[in-house]
Amino acid sequence: MDTTPAGATTGERIRARSWRLRILAVLLAPMGLLGLAGQATAAPSGQPSPKQCAQVAEAALPDGAGRSVLVVDHTASVARQGVPPAVREHLSQAQQRSQVLTIIAVNGSGATPTTVRTVALDPRPGHDSPAADNARRIALDCVYEWMQGPDTAPTATGSDILSAIAAAGRQLPEEIMVNSDGVSTAGALDLAVLGYDADAKAAAAAAKNSGNLPTLTGVAVVWTGMGETDQPLTQPARNGLEALWRELLGVSGATVQIDTRTSAPAQPTPAPRAYPDPVPAPENATVTLPAGGTCHRLASSLLFAPDSSQLSAGAELELAAAARELSQHPGWVATVAGHTADYGPQAGQQALSQARAEAAADALRHLAPATTVNPVGYGSTRPRVPERPGGVYDPAAAALNRRIEVILHPAGKIPPAVCPES
Repeated sequence: MDTTPAGATTGERIRARSWRLRILAVLLAPMGLLGLAGQATAAPSGQPSPKQCAQVAEAALPDGAGRSVLVVDHTASVARQGVPPAVREHLSQAQQRSQVLTIIAVNGSGATPTTVRTVALDPRPGHDSPAADNARRIALDCVYEWMQGPDTAPTATGSDILSAIAAAGRQLPEEIMVNSDGVSTAGALDLAVLGYDADAKAAAAAAKNSGNLPTLTGVAVVWTGMGETDQPLTQPARNGLEALWRELLGVSGATVQIDTRTSAPAQPTPAPRAYPDPVPAPENATVTLPAGGTCHRLASSLLFAPDSSQLSAGAELELAAAARELSQHPGWVATVAGHTADYGPQAGQQALSQARAEAAADALRHLAPATTVNPVGYGSTRPRVPERPGGVYDPAAAALNRRIEVILHPAGKIPPAVCPES
């Protein structure tokens, strides 16, 4: 509306208009949102400009605001994907509460987690207008850009997820959103050492006793992308991974929600990842016995989910080599020995090892009919390595002791108590 008096000269009209624009600028400038407010009628693009995101980043943080943290993982083991639905939903809810958001990126071995930035999720708190709504939309779009931007790239090999979550906990947030595959290969939690079938309670207790758990009392943790690796995990490995993180975070004081929804990869495809982070894979071993025969040592995590005696879908593939060798030696028999880690009641260890040995023996009979297969469970009585060196429980040693040994030997000969190491 033009309020310039009738009869004003052209110069007076120009000066009056310039004065009104300066007043508007003075009103909007403290909020750093001139560029955002001016696009109230623009169609949502989903890809804000660098200038718009710079304005969002510069918006003042509200005093006394609650805080959320978003932990993102772009280490090489993670399958590429876009922003998961749960992350969008929880960021939107945090914005409605006018919270402050800190973005932290998982880093590699020996490297500090990267704090990408801290921003106000609502750049126009208390304002109800199309311009304010547009500014909020742009703010979330900028967060989506930042969480997948170059600043989140690791600077070292591996992935130390626990350290990133600990850094998030030090921000004293109400909520932590974690977007990660959960496959930690560095720091205090190394799945290449622990294995996917680690006893979750034992691993969490060991981490707590060694002071390696974060403080997350009362914090809500929402996890997306669990088990979504570049090299697909088996379902037992996924189950073990989820059980381990639930226990670790629960002992740390957090409530845990794992959301399995995923999204399509972002376009364009990000640049190749510079630092390797291979997905840990348990290794089997085949050892020739001095008195004749062969021992096939199989990691329990390749055959069973944690605390389960039900064979996984791919278990027969792991037993196939032993079955072929047994079929090729008609005079041989198989002893299938189940071994557990030394955690929990010994009666439970014995029962689990026997049930696992019987399940593996049944599968071996199916693969090699007309052969003699004898299952036996030893519980934790025949370990490969000591589990409590110095009196302290060692989850890495426990991982070595959880196994199935398929000992193929000539009939009439007594098999060895355990497979030799080499």
